[in-house]
Amino acid sequence: MGWIAGIFSAFHHLRGLRLDATRGFWEVEGTTDFPALLRAVFEWFPDDSVLYFEGGSPNEELSAFMAAHAVPETVHIATGTIWPKPKVFHVPATRENIDLLADLAERCAEPELAVHVHVYRDGEVLLEWHDAFAQPMLLAGSLGENTVREFAAALGATVEERIPRNQASQPTGHASLSASRGEGLATRHHGSQVSTRARSVALVLLGAAALVLKGQYSGPGLDLVHGYGGNVAASFAVYFLARLVTIRSSHPRAWAAGLALGAVELFEVLDGFGVMSNVYDRWDLAANAAGIGLAAALDAVIERISRGTSDRQPRQFSPL
Repeated sequence: MGWIAGIFSAFHHLRGLRLDATRGFWEVEGTTDFPALLRAVFEWFPDDSVLYFEGGSPNEELSAFMAAHAVPETVHIATGTIWPKPKVFHVPATRENIDLLADLAERCAEPELAVHVHVYRDGEVLLEWHDAFAQPMLLAGSLGENTVREFAAALGATVEERIPRNQASQPTGHASLSASRGEGLATRHHGSQVSTRARSVALVLLGAAALVLKGQYSGPGLDLVHGYGGNVAASFAVYFLARLVTIRSSHPRAWAAGLALGAVELFEVLDGFGVMSNVYDRWDLAANAAGIGLAAALDAVIERISRGTSDRQPRQFSPL
């Protein structure tokens, strides 16, 4: 049961330093790349800032750079990945490090460097960017408007201020709109902590657990559960595996459903691809489709709830 202990241990790492959204913050959004971001951080962020990279798949060159220039953790940053435990690197934002890393980033794919990127200094997160290139960057309000706007201009990005409702000076107009939109962003940001990836991994494990435990079921519909429950559970898990792959596509649920359905139905028709044992049953095809449909419906409901909570229940900011 060591893998279960590993999952619970990973939840512990979700606790840690985060951007302080209770003070207001800035949203920076636009098309950029890692080299431009790194150089802009050096130019506009305070001295002694530290870069935090999480969840990448570094190639040989990046691994060698991190081995030589990353420093031991002195401040624990809340991770954006529950499981498996991600690779994490803390790199001082010195001129030498920025120049070397920016040059390396020019020659590697974005996911090789990181999935989540943050910048911190003196116990404060200054930049928080979960699911890099798929979500906006969040910048601490303490940076100041001029700094943030010059930083965004260097990236060719747009800037919007997010003000907590309890700090908005006017109940209507621009401040009220900014507060409302800020709350919505804070909800999305919190969702990014237990992100789509983390949620998908958890639901893959749920499907796998159902597959393993179906033999213990002894309630109503016993024959159906024992005969087809495995197909439903396995297809459910495969959908969320596919969701990890399609997270950045324009229609992630549709692509995940199509990929997952194709995989499980081909597995059925081709008798386990000749690798795994499988007994063909045409009703298995329907059970597979039911598992995919259940997973896609649950995925849509969870996402709708996470997006709509702040609109249905006005509330003040709370620390993330």
